[in-house]
Amino acid sequence: MSRLIKLEGMVGKHPVHLTHVQDATLVAHGYQPIPVMAREKRPQIMGWTKGEMTTERIVALRASHLDHISTGLRTGRLVGIDLDIVDPEHIKKVITLAEQVLGPTPLHRFGSKGDLSCYRNETPIPKITIKAGEALIEILGSGQQFVAFGLHPRTGWPYQWTVEDPNGLGINSPLTVEWSELPEVTPEQLRDFAAKASPSPPRLAPLILTFYMMSILQLRILFPRAQITLPARELNRTSSKVRIWKCVSPCLCGKTYQALLCPLLIFSWTYSCL
Repeated sequence: MSRLIKLEGMVGKHPVHLTHVQDATLVAHGYQPIPVMAREKRPQIMGWTKGEMTTERIVALRASHLDHISTGLRTGRLVGIDLDIVDPEHIKKVITLAEQVLGPTPLHRFGSKGDLSCYRNETPIPKITIKAGEALIEILGSGQQFVAFGLHPRTGWPYQWTVEDPNGLGINSPLTVEWSELPEVTPEQLRDFAAKASPSPPRLAPLILTFYMMSILQLRILFPRAQITLPARELNRTSSKVRIWKCVSPCLCGKTYQALLCPLLIFSWTYSCL
């Protein structure tokens, strides 16, 4: 079946309410379409996460749930990488990372912000969530779905598939791109992407050493004549740093010099430990 024939059931540039022909096309393309309530993000159908989604089952569900006129795609073997991110530069950075780790995909969907990209995984895994401040990245897996066709609940605008067909046949969507045509990924690749997309944990060692040095310097300021002895472990590990300390500490006599040298010493000590 040519791609021109596959487009016969489409309504407008961004389909919203699919016909029975389009539902059948999604099933034929290897997807698991789920009827979703209008202007909602999740179906209100018991047992939608289980069982094969056949054309007959979808017809029956549409008939028994007349308000479920949007269409979602069940994930598992289909992977949806959903970027709930506002900053355009951050979105571009994450998409670039996904293409480097997982490969470029012909299917990208836009809702109200961010991006959702589709991949193929023969070994389904549970959802992976990555939180980075206000940004949220979800790798949708088993027991999940995303709305592919319908109106966004907040904006009221249609969900949009954004990649143009290279042969000039319109916009790529699950109605024109089969599941088997998506880039294949493995659970290991998905976890690798999640690890690389996660924010780096704070480096606590420099902070701890900074507070450690501040306490020593505070003692030196309060008790300028006191003898300060570093722990033996520090003497063995950082003899060069101890020599620097012995040279600098006698100079810490005036408050002006203390104010100038304290930040410098803290910075140099902390930087040397990175």
